[in-house]
Amino acid sequence: MTPLEKASSTSSPDSTCRNRRDRVAALSPTLSRVPSASIARGVPEEVPELTARFGRMLAADGYLEEAVDALLAAGQTEEAVPLVEAATGLLMSRGDWDKVIGWSEALGETTLRKRGPLRGAQVRALLLARQQRRVESLVHGMLPRVRLAS
Repeated sequence: MTPLEKASSTSSPDSTCRNRRDRVAALSPTLSRVPSASIARGVPEEVPELTARFGRMLAADGYLEEAVDALLAAGQTEEAVPLVEAATGLLMSRGDWDKVIGWSEALGETTLRKRGPLRGAQVRALLLARQQRRVESLVHGMLPRVRLAS
């Protein structure tokens, strides 16, 4: 039994901490050796780059959703955009509106303005999540400002 299978098989509340540690060990032996105390002290300078590298590894292995999360957490928005485009269809088909909305917010208005399909996914996710006011605000922001001559 692999460490990941072992970690997944135990589900008692008091083993939660151990399960997370086992999952981390199974997924990344290097990260599992980082003492919890050093993590609690703050974010070292190399964490964003390590997170971005981890995101690239996930993408290479086909884990697009996890890769996007890692790249966005590392601040690599531009690198995440093609992965977001590739993964958004799956999120929409399974009804994960909150994830689509969160990714849209993380990508920012400038990126969404340039990427029509991502803007469309954002609007659909907001509508399906019943966030009508945000859709109205978004649409009003996209309309051109028209001044009537007096």
